[in-house]
This record gives sequence, C-alpha cells and structure tokens, in this order.
Amino acid sequence: MVETTSSLKQKAQVFDRNPTMNLIEACSLENGILRFDDAQQSTFASNAFSTNKKCAFFIPASGSGSRMFDELFRFMKSSVHTEGSRKFFEVFRSMAIYASLEEEQKQKLEDMSETEIAELVLSPAEMNLLQRPKGLIPFHIVDDGILNAFQEHVLQAKELLPNEPSIHFTLQDGYQEEVNDSIAERVDLKSIHVEFSTQDRGTDAFCFDENRNLIASDGFPLRRPAGHGSLLVNLNDIDADLVLIKNIDNVQHISKSARSNETWKILVGVLEQFEKEVKNLRENYSDERFAELNENYKLFPSGEVLSQELLEKMVARPTRVCGMVLNQGAPGGGPFWIEKSGEITKQIVEKVQISTVEDQQKIMTESSHFNPVMIVASKNDMDGNRLNLHDFSNDEQYLVVKKPYNGKTIYYRELPGLWNGGMYHWNTLFVEIPSEVFSPVKTVLDLTASEHQAD
Repeated sequence: MVETTSSLKQKAQVFDRNPTMNLIEACSLENGILRFDDAQQSTFASNAFSTNKKCAFFIPASGSGSRMFDELFRFMKSSVHTEGSRKFFEVFRSMAIYASLEEEQKQKLEDMSETEIAELVLSPAEMNLLQRPKGLIPFHIVDDGILNAFQEHVLQAKELLPNEPSIHFTLQDGYQEEVNDSIAERVDLKSIHVEFSTQDRGTDAFCFDENRNLIASDGFPLRRPAGHGSLLVNLNDIDADLVLIKNIDNVQHISKSARSNETWKILVGVLEQFEKEVKNLRENYSDERFAELNENYKLFPSGEVLSQELLEKMVARPTRVCGMVLNQGAPGGGPFWIEKSGEITKQIVEKVQISTVEDQQKIMTESSHFNPVMIVASKNDMDGNRLNLHDFSNDEQYLVVKKPYNGKTIYYRELPGLWNGGMYHWNTLFVEIPSEVFSPVKTVLDLTASEHQAD
C-alpha cells in the first residue's frame, strides 16, 4: 500500500518520537489553583455575563453508551453475574431506563429472565442502549416523566445563559433528527438555539501494526477517530465569543442543578474580571502591577520575568478558566506546571502523557486536583477580535494509542487533546470548584448516586 506524506508523518509520530510532558510539579492551592471565599464567589457570580458577549455551551456528545453497560453486556453473553450486573437487576425498576418503558413492556418484564431483560435493554432490536448516543439514554426521573442528558443540558443552558441562549452538541452521524426531536419534547426550540456537528473525518488517524506497516481495511488504509482533540475544528467554528465546555455525561438531576449553574457564573465572572484587570494594566503598566496581577491569578511561576512584551502576548491570546475538583484518591491527569524548551507553563495533562520514570510518577501521585471538564473559554483576544484557535494549539502534544483489532494490536496517534495540547498556548486560570458539580455517568450504576435523584 502506497503511503502518503500524511501517513508517513503520523508513523513517525507513533514510533519515532516521545510526546510525554515534562512535569515540574503539580498545581495546588495558591500554586497555580485559585480558591475564592464566599464573598468573592458571590461578587464574581453577580457580575457574570456583564459584557454582553455572545455565549454558547459546547458539549461533546458523540460517544455511545457501550461502556456504561459493560458488565451487563458480559452477563448477557455469559449468564455469569459480576457484582455490577447483579446490582443492576436489584435497582433496575427504580431507574429512569425502566420508567421510560411502555406499560405493556413493563408487564412482559415480569415473565422475563434476567438474561432476557439484559437483551431488552441492550439489543439493537429493542432499546439498543449499547449503541445509542449516551445523551439519549434515560438518566433522570422527574414529575412528568424522564429526562435524558441532551434534554437536561438544554434546560440548564436555557436557565443560565442570557439573551439568546445557544448550545452546540457534537454527534454521531445519523442521530441529529432524533436528538432534535427529543429536545423539542422539553423545550420550545424557538427559545434556544441548538446546533449540531460531527467530528471531522478528515482528522481521522492512520493505523499501523507493530512492524510499522499501514493496516488495510477493504483495500484502503484503516483509520480511526483521532480523539477529542479533533473537536478543535468544531469549537473554532462556533459563532460565540464565550464558550462553556462540559462533557455530556456530567449533568445532575434538574432539581440539583442550581449549584452547577452558580459555579458557571463564578467561572464566567472570574474570566471577565481577569480580562478587565489585564486591560487596566496595559493602560497603566508597571512591573509591580504585573507582579500583583500574577500573584492574584497565578498565571506564571514565581520568579518569572514579567514585561510589557509578555503582557502584549497575553492580550493577543484566547483565555480559559478551568474548574478543578479535589482529587478523591485517584491521582492522574490534571493541572500541572510543565517545562518545555526552558519555558514553564500551566497545562492540563492526561495520565497517558506522563512519563513512567519514577520522578514523574511521583509528581503525578502528589496532585491534589483533577480536571472535570468545566471550562469557560474566550475565543477572542482581549481587544475583542475573534481568533483562529488552531494558531494556539501545540501539535507536538499528541497522544499515542494502542488498541486491539482483529486479534492484533494497532497503533495510531490522537491529536492533542482539546483542553490539553489543543489549548497549550492559551492564558490559563485554574479555579477550585465544589465536587458536587462533578457527577459523571461512566457506568449505568452511577445513575443511582444521590446527584442523579430528585430532592
């Protein structure tokens, strides 16, 4: 198979280079992560959305629910219980999945075996929750029925965003009409602007075997989606000044969404206040005032040489304020000070990007916070000019992936993660946020947690 310039470049990235980050230390409170008291938070929240910027939510939602039902799928195939599959049948009738069934289906369940129930939930001929987008899976029971994650996110966005609320989802091909109809069941689509896009297939990665050979599929090179870094294209195309980024599965029951929306207001308020202070410093510059700004927002490590030239670089960049949650005993990817070519910056680093050498692993285990993906991103420079976000990515911070395929292992590179290398050259602020706003649904049993139940 003839290789292209693109496939040869990706082969070199996979086999000939080492894209790991060089960690200096984990960011912590007062060393890269900001913590605000109640009065400060109240001020930020009350001043949020005061600049009349055009705002939108951006929610990657193209993943299926297959991982949610991993243990149930294995039970369906083997009839051998795991602790998770056994627990599923104990709680099934209290879940939104059950509540979404027609009465006739519920009656038939009474005569079904557990294996048959699993088939009802997962098989393509029935509910097909294994393959459907995670956002269409029934999540929460409310007084008048059930809500899925698409509906829940839109309801929260409509409550939070001022003026003409907008929300953008990335989807799998073929689901736009179904998702749109689902949202329309709960929200008048004239009252909110809902957009959809798919991951750009032109960004898909070439796959190789362990001998560096291109892998073929039906006579063509096998290609795989290149990770959430591919969504930089989608984010760049959104017509908004301020974009709030969140994962589809991190949504609380609508009765418990107030804390999340209040946190969004705080993060937006922090960004707007930060930009205001940078512009004030620009108009009345001194090294001392720049040092004070740096002390307040922990932009650069202590001892960094601050100058008007550096300030002008900041003004010309996009800015992000990233919520950080206390680590509850599972250290891994999160906020770190990293060094590259003599420059020390703050970055969100995934576990796979961290070297396995002892000192790097020690720094990783010392991290106190992690990134739950609750990010307020300004797509403009501080003069209000819309930026091309691709200009601020670091293409060297890609990820190397290996996965099983037809009995062998395939290797390919994923693009720099959207909030990792994809935002490498952004102004970056890390702000501690409450753990209550992070309630992801990774397995179906996560829906039994208190955050997913009505008050």
